[in-house]
Amino acid sequence: MARKRWSENPTRRAFLQRVAAGSLAGIVGASVGTTDATTRDTHIERVEIESFDGTTIVGSVYEPAGAATTATDRSYPAVLMTHTWGSDRMGTAQVRMAEYYAQNGYVVLVYDSRGFGESDGTVGLNGPNEVRDASALISWLGRRSTVEVDEPIDGRVNPRVGMDGISYAGGLQLTVAAADDRLDAIVPRLAWHDLSYSFAPDGVIKKGWATLLYVTGIADSRGISLEDMVLSFENIEHGVEPQLHEIYRDTMVENELTEDAWEYLNARSPIEKLDQIDIPTLFIAGWSDTLFTPQEAIRNYRKLRNQAVETRLLLHDGGHTLGVSSTSGGTAAYIDDIARAWMDTHLTDGTSPMNLPPITYYHQQSDSWEAINRFPAAEDGLTFSLESAALGTHSLLVNTVVSTSMNQFVPILEGGVTAVSFDFPVDEPFELLGPPVLDVTIAPLGRETRLFAMLSRIHSENETQLYNQVTPFSVETEDDTAEELMERKNRRGLELQSEQKHIELVVTQHQFDSDDALRLTLATTDDAFFASRTSLGALVYHSEETPATLSVPVRRRDF
Repeated sequence: MARKRWSENPTRRAFLQRVAAGSLAGIVGASVGTTDATTRDTHIERVEIESFDGTTIVGSVYEPAGAATTATDRSYPAVLMTHTWGSDRMGTAQVRMAEYYAQNGYVVLVYDSRGFGESDGTVGLNGPNEVRDASALISWLGRRSTVEVDEPIDGRVNPRVGMDGISYAGGLQLTVAAADDRLDAIVPRLAWHDLSYSFAPDGVIKKGWATLLYVTGIADSRGISLEDMVLSFENIEHGVEPQLHEIYRDTMVENELTEDAWEYLNARSPIEKLDQIDIPTLFIAGWSDTLFTPQEAIRNYRKLRNQAVETRLLLHDGGHTLGVSSTSGGTAAYIDDIARAWMDTHLTDGTSPMNLPPITYYHQQSDSWEAINRFPAAEDGLTFSLESAALGTHSLLVNTVVSTSMNQFVPILEGGVTAVSFDFPVDEPFELLGPPVLDVTIAPLGRETRLFAMLSRIHSENETQLYNQVTPFSVETEDDTAEELMERKNRRGLELQSEQKHIELVVTQHQFDSDDALRLTLATTDDAFFASRTSLGALVYHSEETPATLSVPVRRRDF
C-alpha cells in the first residue's frame, strides 16, 4: 500500500500544494485507486502502481477528455514525468506541463518519485531503484488501453512514450534513456552532467546548495512532518539512503568530497552513461542556473551530438538560483511549446516535423530568442591583459576563511584585501557568448588555495554581475600548510611555488556597449562555497614576464 501520510493526515504544505494545483487526488483505494475528474480538456485519474520490487508508486494520469469515454478506441502517445527534488507530482510545474500535454493529445503519467510524496520506498538520488521504477512505469503505460504501442522490444511491451521533467526529473531521463531503449524522445530540463562537478567544481564545495538540498531531501521524504507545525523526526534516518547522510557529514567535516562520495555521485551522473544513449534529446538549461550551470547541459549536448544522436540545446533566462531569478510566464509557455513540438516530431510518426536550430538561446538585453549552430571559441574572440588593468606585477589576496568578499547568493561585492578587480574598457560593441577563459599564474600561500572568479558589466558606473555566476577553482602545492609556509619563510626567506592555471569560466551571455567595461573579480571567499581552510591566500601574477589574460568568446552584433 502507498504511504498514508497525505491521504489520512495531509500536512499544511501538501494541502496548500493540492489547492494551488487544483489536485483531484483522493483517499488511497485498491491497488489501482482512483478519484476521477474531467475538466473541459483533460481527464485526471489517480493510480497506484507496483514497481519491480513491490514498492508502491503513486501517480496521476492526465488524458485528453475524449479518452475517458467508451465511445472511442483511439490511443495516444504518452509522456512520463516525475518532479523536482524535494517536491511531488502536485507541484505547480508538473501540473502545468501534464495538463498542457494532455490538452494536446498525450496520455501523461506524472508520479511521485520513490520516497517522495505518496510513493513508498527510500530516496536514492536517482539511483538504480529510481531507474527501474521508471522502466516499470513505461511497461505500465504500455498496458493501458489509451496508450499507443509499437512492436515489442526484447519481449517487453513497447509504448510510444517520451519523458519530460525538470531538475531531479531531468537527470533521471538521461539515466533511464541509457538503460531502457523503449523511450522515443526525452526533454531533460535543468539537468546535470556530473553531480561531482555540480556540487564540487574543481573540488570546491557548494556549501549553500549542498545544505539546502540535503535539508529539503530529508524534510520532503519521510523524515519530517509539519502537521500542526510540530516537527516529527520519525523515520528520519530512512527517508533517504544512508549514503546521503554520510556524504553530507563527511563533506562538511573534510571540506571536500570523499572517494566514496565521488563514486556514489558519478554512478548517478550521465557522464558515465551518455555513450549508451541514442534517442532524440532536447536539452533545456538556464543562464542563471548556479546549481547545474549551463556547462553541464552543453557537455551533455556535445557528447550526444558527437555520437550523431539527434539533439538540440535551448538556453533560457531561468534556472536553479539562490539569488534573484525570474522566468516569465511567456518564457515558460515558449519552452513548453518547444518541448511539445519535440515530442510531436518523434512520437507522432513524423507528422509534425520540427525545424529547430542546433542551439537556441535567450538574449537578455533584446528580450529575444537567437539561433546559432555552435558557440564561438574564446581564442577567436577578444583577449584582455590583466597587466593593463592592474597596478604592479602581482596582487595579494588574503584568505579570511569566513566570507568577506564575493556573494553568489546576492550580487553584491565587498572589496578589501580578499578580492581584486580588473576593469577592461570596451572599444566597440560585442556580445559575450560562451565560456570565457582565464590564463593566469598563481602562487598559493598554503597547501591548497581556493579562488573565485566572477564577470560583471560596468555601465554608467553601475555593476551588473553576469547571471550571478561564479567560477571556483583550486591551486595546490605539494607539501606546504600555511604554518609550514610561514616557518620556511622565517627560516630562509619566502620561496613560493606557483602554478599556471587555464580556467574555463561558467558559460554566459551578455551584450556590451562601447562605453561599458568588462570587470573580472578574483576573490578568496564566496558565501555560496567553502573557502580553503589551509591557506593564507594567494599571489596573482600579471606582468610582462608572467602574463595573465582573459579571453572571451564573442558574437559581434549591430544594435
